[in-house]
Amino acid sequence: MNQTKRNVLDVFKTYLMDFEHWRHNESDRSVYLYDPDYIVVLMDASPLEEMGDQWWGNLVGRKHKTYRYSLRCKSEEVYHIPIVSYYNEELLVPFPIRRTIVNPMDEPNDITIDHFCDLLYYDTESLEYSLLFHIRRGEKISSPLESNIKPGIIRLPFLFFSGEEEAEEFAHLLKERLAEFQEFKKAKEQERPVRRNRQAWSEELFSKWALLISISVQ
Repeated sequence: MNQTKRNVLDVFKTYLMDFEHWRHNESDRSVYLYDPDYIVVLMDASPLEEMGDQWWGNLVGRKHKTYRYSLRCKSEEVYHIPIVSYYNEELLVPFPIRRTIVNPMDEPNDITIDHFCDLLYYDTESLEYSLLFHIRRGEKISSPLESNIKPGIIRLPFLFFSGEEEAEEFAHLLKERLAEFQEFKKAKEQERPVRRNRQAWSEELFSKWALLISISVQ
């Protein structure tokens, strides 16, 4: 990434956090009032930005919509961020970072787990976090994420870390404590809704367990 583009992205981080000074129009464009060269455009997602079979993309019995925010400076796209819209729940979030703790296809594993165990999080130093802050209009952001407009139906246990080093340290902790997850999963298995398949439910349980571990070490 060249220095000019890096500088533009740093400016975007600052501008997005200043959420009160953006103007939105009917063509799904938002412009920063103090510097109109900076524009955000809401667009349909590309095929590579679909959520696939992620458990967090198919909640409450239906597939949710994906879009992308195109960040542009002087009409040129400098960055884009895929987002998922839980429309009926009034909840909109950027895709989280995915760090795989256990891949069931890897051999050998110290503990037998037949589903992916992914740490899902936002880096608070990233543009994605700045966009989330922008969408939430500066309200305090914490996990689990849920609607700030209506009573929460969907709760997303996505975590927050200040930089990749902090995320890596927590991922290492989860690996060390995987045996505890097995016990947690066993205790919760009877609560699985009939409409949810076992694999998606197990992957969601891992994220919920990771949130509990995060809280316990704060």
